[in-house]
Amino acid sequence: MKILLIDDSRTIAAVFAERLGALGHEVCGAGNGAEGVECFRRFAPALVPMDSEMPVLNGCEATSPIRQVEAA
Repeated sequence: MKILLIDDSRTIAAVFAERLGALGHEVCGAGNGAEGVECFRRFAPALVPMDSEMPVLNGCEATSPIRQVEAA
C-alpha cells in the first residue's frame, strides 16, 4: 500500500517509515502540510497519517486541499 506520512518530527517520521516499509508498504514522507499536499499530488497514496500540529499547514488545514486533489 502507498502511504504518505506527514510529520514535522524527523525522528517520528523515520521510525514510522522504517516500520511501515518493513511491513511491505511504500512510504513517502513530508515535513509539513504544504509539502504533504504536493506529495499527495505526485504519489497518490491510499493512506495519509499526519501530525495535527505542524508548521506551514497543520494536519487539519492540509486536509481540505488534499481532498480537493483527491476529488479532481
